[in-house]
Amino acid sequence: MNEVMNDSLNKVTVGFSRTLRKEAVTAITKKRMLDNAANWNKSNMRFPPNPNNQVKILDVYHRIATVKLSSDNWIEYLHLIKLDGKWSIINLLWQHKNVKMYPF
Repeated sequence: MNEVMNDSLNKVTVGFSRTLRKEAVTAITKKRMLDNAANWNKSNMRFPPNPNNQVKILDVYHRIATVKLSSDNWIEYLHLIKLDGKWSIINLLWQHKNVKMYPF
């Protein structure tokens, strides 16, 4: 993950804040993503044994691109940039597929 995420990564999700009791946007940094990756699935039970991930390149223009990732659990839209010949993720917007978990 460290190699594919730009240091300026902005990961955002639209969801529901139970604390605020309203819709909310939550953002996390690259550092938090790396911390989450190191600890989040230690039980090895958070993902299906045979995940179904589909990647669709929506647009590429010179050194920028937009990609859609559909997984078993969520949809993500990624903005990528190409610096020094290497692509990295600069923005990531995602939402759970199970929209029933959002009480709005």
